[in-house]
Amino acid sequence: PNLLDDLDSIAFPDRDLLEEKYYNAELTGANILTARGCPFPCSFCQNKELMRIYKGKGKFVRYRSFDNIFKEMELVIEKYNSPSFYISDEIFTLNKKRAIGFCQEYKSRINKPFMIQTRIDHLNDEELTKSLSDAGCFMVNLAIESGNDFLRNSILNKRISKEQIIRAFKLAKDHNIMTTSFNMIGIPGETKKTIQETININKKVKPDRILCTIF
Repeated sequence: PNLLDDLDSIAFPDRDLLEEKYYNAELTGANILTARGCPFPCSFCQNKELMRIYKGKGKFVRYRSFDNIFKEMELVIEKYNSPSFYISDEIFTLNKKRAIGFCQEYKSRINKPFMIQTRIDHLNDEELTKSLSDAGCFMVNLAIESGNDFLRNSILNKRISKEQIIRAFKLAKDHNIMTTSFNMIGIPGETKKTIQETININKKVKPDRILCTIF
């Protein structure tokens, strides 16, 4: 089948299937998606295979309209009194212009704290980071994965430099946005030395939360 392009045509999830507490989580509030698809073929991720399966079957990255997103958020606030939102798009800031436009409308229409996740190389812009902060973004999740350049870029295919990592975390801190770093250990080719490099870069950028998974 082809990929569905009109995401607005999909009904809102039936959140009554879960207890109300799931939309009032202490850190994340209620979870919401504003888009589908990630165009980056990181070697450890399912997207590389999904892009192969759906090649020629429609746009891989697709977006909901702002009005559709905000109507769902308003419904969640009305029904469950959610205090905040976790926008769990894989790369919320993939399209800078859209992300800034979203922030401007979100501030006037929803105006609740929210957190996002994005790629480090898509949070290297002052204007964008300021827009997020001004709109109420209080935390951003960023994947370092490995502090070793070879493992990060040649094995995991992240294509992100140390300079970009340092700049993204600094921009967030400069605009009072807390950060979470995602990290992996046990990547093929990993050694005690490369694990220490991952520890060292986390010590340098000083995330507010550090998550580490074993490959």
